[in-house]
Amino acid sequence: MTDSGLLISTARRHPDAAVQLLLMVDGQARIDDGWALDLAPEVELHLAGLPSGLDRRQPPAALAASLAASLVEPVTAALQLQLQPRPFAIFGHGACAPVAVALAVALAPARPPMHVMVSASPPPLEPEPPPEPAAGPEPAAGAPAPAEPPPGLAGLAAPLTAFAGRHDPAASPARMCGWRPFTGGPFTLRVLEHGGGGDGDDFLRACRSMVVLGIKEELGVWPGGPPGTSTTLP
Repeated sequence: MTDSGLLISTARRHPDAAVQLLLMVDGQARIDDGWALDLAPEVELHLAGLPSGLDRRQPPAALAASLAASLVEPVTAALQLQLQPRPFAIFGHGACAPVAVALAVALAPARPPMHVMVSASPPPLEPEPPPEPAAGPEPAAGAPAPAEPPPGLAGLAAPLTAFAGRHDPAASPARMCGWRPFTGGPFTLRVLEHGGGGDGDDFLRACRSMVVLGIKEELGVWPGGPPGTSTTLP
């Protein structure tokens, strides 16, 4: 357990796995042994869970950056990032999606992840400050300002993939496309056949096989076709 109360564990050791995956979930989501078995032998699974009693009164981006800072050392130790050359990826689900992105940014100077994935949570975006007045036509009244990643979540260079339920009103494909500005690398949207209406835990249960296959394909360890619909955006 870290100082902030996050729990980190290794589901099953697979020293011969090509990739390590840190799966970050809210404390209420349930990840059983089936995930580790489904990802094996190509992917070794590590888990990090937010405590259920976490104080969430901070803005999501500020909370994510704070939690990510507390995770750098324990994640480096748990995945043995300084001792072995195996690549690793980070998957943040639900409330952990912004934490995963912030952690990837924090780890990047010493050991950048090969890929970052998020699901079931639209991004915490901040409006861009208005530009200095300049000569020329006035902008249209009421025109929305473009959004940008908040401090602590900006600067990701790794590929970023967002998983969305096709009919999920809280994290629809359109809203999950909001993660595009968070990386300077490729961005992929994977749309899964999920009706929404449940919580994030329901998304993981209902779509587990499709998410697992999507993870393996994004990490380059699965030769099959893409589960659901995959779109890489410029």
